[in-house]
Amino acid sequence: RVTVVEWYYLENSSFPVSSTRTTKQALPQLSACPIAHVPCDFEVLRRQIWTIAQVIVRTVPTSLRNISCDTTATCGCQVTNPTFNTFTGTISSRRKRVIGGSSVTDSDDWPWLILIGTNTDYACTGVLVDTAAVLTTRSCMENNFLLPFSSDLYVDYGETNTDSYQSTIKVKTVHTYPNYKQLSNGVYVNDIALLILKSDVPSIYPPICNNNQSSIARYAVVAGYGSSDDATNDGQLRQAIVPTVSSTSSFCSQLVNSSYRNQVLCAGYSNGLQDACDGDSGAPLMQYNPDTDVWNLIGLVSTPNCGLGGLPSAYTRTYNYIGWDTNIIGKGFFL
Repeated sequence: RVTVVEWYYLENSSFPVSSTRTTKQALPQLSACPIAHVPCDFEVLRRQIWTIAQVIVRTVPTSLRNISCDTTATCGCQVTNPTFNTFTGTISSRRKRVIGGSSVTDSDDWPWLILIGTNTDYACTGVLVDTAAVLTTRSCMENNFLLPFSSDLYVDYGETNTDSYQSTIKVKTVHTYPNYKQLSNGVYVNDIALLILKSDVPSIYPPICNNNQSSIARYAVVAGYGSSDDATNDGQLRQAIVPTVSSTSSFCSQLVNSSYRNQVLCAGYSNGLQDACDGDSGAPLMQYNPDTDVWNLIGLVSTPNCGLGGLPSAYTRTYNYIGWDTNIIGKGFFL
């Protein structure tokens, strides 16, 4: 459920003053301070009004409450079930911030998150789909000069911040899907790469399950190490809930036409805020399946919109590539 409330925003204050008005004008006489236990001068408040902002309140979808995954499953279940909180964010006419990602401090929340990089530096996010196989996006690999493949390619696991990255397991081979290209609007098609590792990731870090059905649910979770706002990236692992968008909707059609609906998945809010952003490329878009009690991979961050609104983010639709990657791995990685 999404609740939209109009607020006056105070330039020199850290708190808003609620009002039902939609035009810039003086506040009516206030009988009490708008925020409890915060001293305020009503005359100063009235003079400081400068613009209207919109506060967005998004409650946690029912499908993501009280999750308890199947601990006997071979994929898609964590030791620690992730928790989600009600989101509150602000859209103002002056600046839009991507503030929808909540920090993840326990690597057990998303044990299949993988860091990809060189012997010294982190470059891309990936997701473990088998004990020694990682999916990411080709665009991230190429944009960070990790392709063509060289011997100086490694992965790391169990990290909640990219500052802790270390070259733990060497990559044996890299496979990319044919007919990869970038459309004129910047969206990538067939944007996927499969990394085969030289050794297994320890079993305490299980792989995610893949979604073996073409249908997807309404809400998904994206987790990655990208920017938390429109200017900075501190490398912290964050998670955000985003709605999936029908490929036939006008919102998604702005990004991709019918020719590429099988390859590209749209997700995001029309008014933005919660979203994938720079540094999240290759990160997983996931859904919890209440029928099997496991997490399924449905997408990879390909062309993020950074919560600016107006457009969804584009993800690689991983269901389209199940036959390709399972043939390389040699077995299925879904229930």
